[in-house]
Amino acid sequence: MLGWLAWRSGFLPRVVGALMALAGACYILNSLADLAAPAFARMLSPHLMDPALIGETALALWLLVFGAGRRSKRDR
Repeated sequence: MLGWLAWRSGFLPRVVGALMALAGACYILNSLADLAAPAFARMLSPHLMDPALIGETALALWLLVFGAGRRSKRDR
């Protein structure tokens, strides 16, 4: 949901929204694998969570660098 909101908002770059959507899909897939086949999930988990790390790092870095610089009309 956060990825879709970031994609549609226009406040964040669309690539960050796409990476966050991919991260959300990885979290869901990891949870489903953990419920269905725990042994397979332990083998899959480190590699499956790499896109989540990339997406969340991109969001955090963008907010640190550019997020505080944007002000609304009400703040001026």
